[in-house]
Amino acid sequence: LSSNTGIQWGSDLSLRWPRILGFDEGSEAAYNPEISKGDQLVAVNGNVCVGAKLDETIPLFSEARMQPTVELYLFKGDTNDLQDMVVAAALKVGQEVSYAQQRVCTITVQEDGKPDKLLTCEAGSNLRNVLIANEVNPYRSLTRWTNCNGKQLCGTCIVDVENGLNLCSMKSM
Repeated sequence: LSSNTGIQWGSDLSLRWPRILGFDEGSEAAYNPEISKGDQLVAVNGNVCVGAKLDETIPLFSEARMQPTVELYLFKGDTNDLQDMVVAAALKVGQEVSYAQQRVCTITVQEDGKPDKLLTCEAGSNLRNVLIANEVNPYRSLTRWTNCNGKQLCGTCIVDVENGLNLCSMKSM
């Protein structure tokens, strides 16, 4: 493709696993039968970016714009299929699997005067909703009843992420 691909990129709620959302009208990519909406980005000009945050791929495209063409490696299938393939390949060669590649997250809730509580959820889940579903109150006093119900408008739910902050989406911070 020409280095100005005309591809509109997006990702899942974790802002990882970049995929094609659409195409600029009239762009070369829009008429390329080998490229489709939903294709997952694997690499840009040989630089692997599987599971990368969307903003981590921007420098790869900036660098590619210095060249007349860009070579994209795409995976045809959904994010879950690609994640399964990446995790299986990593485990097969004995590599440690990062949290970004896992579909299930473990949350350790530490509250004063209470034993630690381990929760599991799907990667990309809304932390507030997971806590409430597991009877952990992220609010103080009256805000338990006067809040925005997790729409990220009021700032009344209070959670201190001690480890794994780099795995949280910035929208949720």
